[in-house]
Amino acid sequence: MTNDIRRILVVGASLAGARAAQNLRVEGFEGELTLIGSEVHLPYDRPPLSKGILSGETDTENLTLNPASSYASASIELLLGEPATQLNTAKRILTVGGEQLSYDALIIATGATPRKLSGIPQISGIEVLRTIDDALAIKSRLQKDAHVIVIGAGFVG
Repeated sequence: MTNDIRRILVVGASLAGARAAQNLRVEGFEGELTLIGSEVHLPYDRPPLSKGILSGETDTENLTLNPASSYASASIELLLGEPATQLNTAKRILTVGGEQLSYDALIIATGATPRKLSGIPQISGIEVLRTIDDALAIKSRLQKDAHVIVIGAGFVG
């Protein structure tokens, strides 16, 4: 890593973003390192959302990749609960929660957004599953012997 990189921002506090930040430390980056996520939750594993959370076999605390203390001990600042809303690459400024953050290097690891099918109106009961909050909302609506249709066959679906 070159000496002129003093501050790295990692946007996306899921598996890829968390591992990128951790590996920067493992590889010897000693500058400022910030992991930014729009969710309030610590980085967590997403596949169990549809398996463990919805079935009740696990709870949200068991999905966390690492405790907050591991990020603190690695000097990785966590900015959670605030989405990145604007990027100025010419000035190397990222806006997060109304605050402008400068950076020397930027990693964007935001993942995907669930695709909503066109032509389907907003109907109660049609949900997407991407986050802990999505899983908890769906779980609260599930009823015994209810008919459920899952569209999608990714790691979460």
